[in-house]
Amino acid sequence: MLKSKKEPIKTGINLLRESTAPKTFWENFYVWALTIGRYIIVGTGAVVLSVLISRFSLDRQIMNIRSNLRAKISLLETFKDTEEDARELQNLMLLGTSLEKQQEPKAFVYNEIIQIQPENSEIELLRIEGNELTISAYSNDITAFYNFEDAFKRRKDLLYDVRITKTEKEDNSGYELNLFAKIISPEFTL
Repeated sequence: MLKSKKEPIKTGINLLRESTAPKTFWENFYVWALTIGRYIIVGTGAVVLSVLISRFSLDRQIMNIRSNLRAKISLLETFKDTEEDARELQNLMLLGTSLEKQQEPKAFVYNEIIQIQPENSEIELLRIEGNELTISAYSNDITAFYNFEDAFKRRKDLLYDVRITKTEKEDNSGYELNLFAKIISPEFTL
């Protein structure tokens, strides 16, 4: 029998790489595609998937916001007339407050004049413009007018520059008094 010789196993350390022929472009591309390209494709897929998922989430949020806005708009339209009424009422209240503040001094003067007015006389016109007072009164009794005139002239704390004219009615049915004065009361400020 023939004995075959076994080849001895080479043992040793080889620190040199095998020298091979330079790799071609396609070989380099193949190595790159299997290593780095794979990571790029997986990363791009992950980004696309996360964008798709966030798109669904954002669409849902946009739909919720739009439905909430529609509900709030309809609610606001429901209260539109009520708001207009409330604003109009508020403006009227502000106007009333302003007029009340303006009329308080006039009310004081009117009250003082009514207290001075004689019993058997009738005031036909009582007007206050600025600080000027105009009164037209009528009476059958001339003494009532004298009392009226004296009362006005005594009120130096309220009036100054008092001018009074008296005339007799044409049909002798009474007397007419016209009073012009300026108001100096500290309560009267316009």
